[in-house]
This record gives sequence, C-alpha cells and structure tokens, in this order.
Amino acid sequence: MKARTSDYQEYLDESDDFLVKQGFTEVELGQKVERFGNVATVLSSYEGRVQSTEKVVTRGVNIFSLYFDGKRWWIQTMMWDEEGPGNPIPAELLPSKK
Repeated sequence: MKARTSDYQEYLDESDDFLVKQGFTEVELGQKVERFGNVATVLSSYEGRVQSTEKVVTRGVNIFSLYFDGKRWWIQTMMWDEEGPGNPIPAELLPSKK
C-alpha cells in the first residue's frame, strides 16, 4: 500500500472522470464515533457502486477527524483504506444481520 496526500482541488482533478462521468455513488454501511469535547473521530464503512451497472466496485472505511466550532462540525482530515482479502471491514462497522 502506498499513502499519498492531496488537497481538495487535486483530489477533484484526479477523480472527476471516475466519480462524475461514470456515476460513482457511495453508501454508508455503519459508523463509530469517538468524541471528546469539540473534537471527534468518525470511522464510517462504505460500499461504492458505479451507477450504470449498480456493481459494487469498492468497500472500505473512511476515517474523519472533526472539530466543532460552536455552530457546526468541520472536517479537519479524511483518510480511507479499501477492504481486501487481508484487510476486512471490522464487524462492528457492518450492518447487523437479523
């Protein structure tokens, strides 16, 4: 795995073809929130699909660091990692089976 960073505009420029032109959508599967005062960390599992086929093309976990300024929450950082054979989404971040 190789980590890389980008600012908002760089991400848009690099992702536009796949996300917009192919109709990528992402749905949250589950989440866990840890909060202390005005800061929080959110782990949010997801499933990504291409609209034209509705095929699941990716699953993983987004991790958000948030700050509350008294009026609203702000995203300070966002990271994610994709699910794979040796990296399954933790059970607590998946919908419970009934």
